[in-house]
Amino acid sequence: MKLATQLGAERIATAHQADDQIETWLLKWLRGAHLSKLHGMRWSTLPFIRPLLACTRQELQDFLTRNNLAWREDKSNQSPKYLRNRVRNELIPLLKELSRNGLPQRLEDLETQSTHLQTWLADCVRAWQTETGVRASGISLAVPTLDGLPELVQQEIVHHFITERSGTTLPYRRLLEFLKLLRSNPGVWEFSLEKGWRVRHRSGILKLVQSSETQNSPA
Repeated sequence: MKLATQLGAERIATAHQADDQIETWLLKWLRGAHLSKLHGMRWSTLPFIRPLLACTRQELQDFLTRNNLAWREDKSNQSPKYLRNRVRNELIPLLKELSRNGLPQRLEDLETQSTHLQTWLADCVRAWQTETGVRASGISLAVPTLDGLPELVQQEIVHHFITERSGTTLPYRRLLEFLKLLRSNPGVWEFSLEKGWRVRHRSGILKLVQSSETQNSPA
């Protein structure tokens, strides 16, 4: 970014390719991403662009060989201490074998369905915002405004409320823990997040607060 600014560049092109997409998808699944978030990298997330996403590693290596150019590989790519490397070197070859080389198509089909789900959820959240006048990414959220909404829509609103304002990550399993607490405890409580953030519940109102103090959730 700093170099791009110095050069006056409007875009930064990365070398991510199709095999990187498979790795990214599987890593998201392994780490517990929501079904609507199971997708790889986008062609463009400005200022970054990824023009090689449709090319496999083998296709790029063949291109370099035909043009008498050398392929450069980071030595750390073979180290098993990194999860991405184990996915690349151990899991993906096995999945390709078991799927009879159909892994890319299987993931593409799932990503298409995930994108449709994401679009539907976004439409539902916008409709909820229009009806209630509440922002899903505000600092407070009135729990009664969620009444009557489909379960997945409630999850999406709460996830937005927690993550967009605080900038923290919230795995799906952790989200379910939060919703279980919300539905079982109408009293006063707090739920700990990352980076010193907490969600405080009082009288049907959720409020995001930030503190350097570490507190454990009663969940």
